[in-house]
Amino acid sequence: AAEAESEAEKDAAFEAMFTGLDGGSASGFGALQPPKLPLIGAIAETFFVSGEDAAVSDSVLKKVNFMHKANHGGYRVPEGVEDTEHGVGALTAALKGFPMPYDFQAVGRASSTAQREEFVRSVVAVVAEHSGTVPEEAVSVQERMGGKFVSVTVQQQVQSVGQINSVLQELKGMPQVLMNW
Repeated sequence: AAEAESEAEKDAAFEAMFTGLDGGSASGFGALQPPKLPLIGAIAETFFVSGEDAAVSDSVLKKVNFMHKANHGGYRVPEGVEDTEHGVGALTAALKGFPMPYDFQAVGRASSTAQREEFVRSVVAVVAEHSGTVPEEAVSVQERMGGKFVSVTVQQQVQSVGQINSVLQELKGMPQVLMNW
């Protein structure tokens, strides 16, 4: 009985946290309510502010406002990016302006100098294929775990989310790449 009561309390607390997000009354995080706006005949952007009863940190407010805007279609999908519920292209483009520098990173095994050099060449080639020539000074290499692994970072100017996705997808498909981002 105590376990069921505890679960019910957790459910009620969770529900109370988000009840205020749609303008209803709430306890706990009830301070996260959009301001009362006059009815108008055009589209208005809403945002949440911290109330006097329960102060909410700026970082939490920023995340809530970002998600609220995203969930209400507040970000335009950039040209060339598919608009799906699974895609992040619109959000990435809205948060970051293009063109912009982007750090591609890949980690792989490298038990010998020859393997390390080949891995670096492969990663740089993939980035260059999708985003243009990579200057030598844009590449940094770090050995990890006593030389068993190598981390390659390539800073490259990108023009779109599509370029980022293409590079990351190709790196992900390479058998020698253990991790990439």
